[in-house]
Amino acid sequence: MENKCKKCGCEDPIPLAPCPTSVGCPTPSKCNETFNAECVVYTGENLVCDDNIIVATNDTIDTAIRSIIETTCAASMSKFDFDIVNDGTILAVANLVGAVAPVSYLWSIEQGTFTGHAITGGATAYNVVLDPIAGNTFQVGGISGTTGAVHMSHVKVRVTDGKGIEVTKYYVHAKAV
Repeated sequence: MENKCKKCGCEDPIPLAPCPTSVGCPTPSKCNETFNAECVVYTGENLVCDDNIIVATNDTIDTAIRSIIETTCAASMSKFDFDIVNDGTILAVANLVGAVAPVSYLWSIEQGTFTGHAITGGATAYNVVLDPIAGNTFQVGGISGTTGAVHMSHVKVRVTDGKGIEVTKYYVHAKAV
């Protein structure tokens, strides 16, 4: 095979695999030749993710591998963040930073068989209303001898952005009654 590479990082002659022949080689190479990744050109169709070309026709394999790694790392690092704010009986997602639209929400009560609150209305909006469930209260006493009741719930919200990245947070909601 002729080396047609010009000033792309190849050395002349093209280096051989660890052993020139597979005879007597402890880890034989499947190929008799080794090529520098800067000298091999990808000739297939453009490789695309969403509308972004990740690997273009005629990119070198070195460029293609670097582009794939950068894209993979960027996707894994694209987490977003948010806060859960409490306004009495309403919990809401606030300060949503770094998410790509459209964003979806899924709220749920997470403590198992004991439920202190129920989600009123839809559980798929950025906010949710929690109403106490009758009979599910903690009785609490004070130093002065007064007693009261508290409804408590362990609430979960899963936020998914337009890239399919999910972030889940939990919140303990308590309300005196």
